[in-house]
Amino acid sequence: MNICVKPFLYLGLLTLSVNTWAQKPHPVEKQAEFDAEVIKAMPALKALAKPAKARKILVLSKVAGWYHSSIETGKSCFQEMGKSTGAFSVDVNDDPGYYTSANLKKYDAILFNNTTYSQDYFNETQRQAILAFIKNGGGFIGIHAASDCGTSAKKAKTTWPEITEMMGGAFDGHPWTKNGMYGIRNEDPSHKILQPMKGKGFKISDELYKYKDYKRENQRVLLTIDMEESYKKEGREDHDHALLWVKNYGKGRVFFSAFGHNEHVFANPMILQTWLNGIQFTLGDLDVKTEALPIPEAHKNFQPTK
Repeated sequence: MNICVKPFLYLGLLTLSVNTWAQKPHPVEKQAEFDAEVIKAMPALKALAKPAKARKILVLSKVAGWYHSSIETGKSCFQEMGKSTGAFSVDVNDDPGYYTSANLKKYDAILFNNTTYSQDYFNETQRQAILAFIKNGGGFIGIHAASDCGTSAKKAKTTWPEITEMMGGAFDGHPWTKNGMYGIRNEDPSHKILQPMKGKGFKISDELYKYKDYKRENQRVLLTIDMEESYKKEGREDHDHALLWVKNYGKGRVFFSAFGHNEHVFANPMILQTWLNGIQFTLGDLDVKTEALPIPEAHKNFQPTK
């Protein structure tokens, strides 16, 4: 039996820019409506673990390519999540120059909020500082277009392979577009991060990515696209489309979610609790399994009927 995750339709369609490269930020009044939905969802959340100390997350939302209109909603979401649950506090800083080894020492984790092509604005010293922070025991949370950050708007190829390796995969298109409703397979029903799903799969309306430079053996995949329900001619022979995973990177901890294109995702209690659990893992407060799982037979043996 699946859980169905539907958008709050009354908020209307996204406002698209005449520039096909990006969406526009929402008008102030519309953004206030999205933020109100985020705040309304927060009382349902509960930190699964008591923080070992006061935790602090640095949130980056700067882009060098496609601007997602949900970025502002994401900022509100993670700030409100920290306040509501007491699990962490948030600093939002989009200045690449701030991302130095000295400044990163102030934080327990970094969160990339739809950071398309961030390799184009971080210099080599800043890139090294970010990766060293994680490898030496920091946390990393990637939301949706964070998986673009190892690629370049200028060269259209992977140009920061180290961050793609850290994250576990790079954006390679989205056959599952933002207006569809798609089946999601729960691959690890007893995993602590997936506790709000109660062992079940679900359906969601969001833009879902497929990935390149992705190897299942490098991370523990928790959620995938259920191809029986949501087949698209996507080009992977193994039909293995990961959407949510955890992994270790040196001494650090990584949590990635492909969800987060559509605004309503940031106000869905089930997704938010899953994110909170993943964030607590990256902060070092929630101990979870990170060993890789084998590809399920359902993926390997899937035969398209369309």
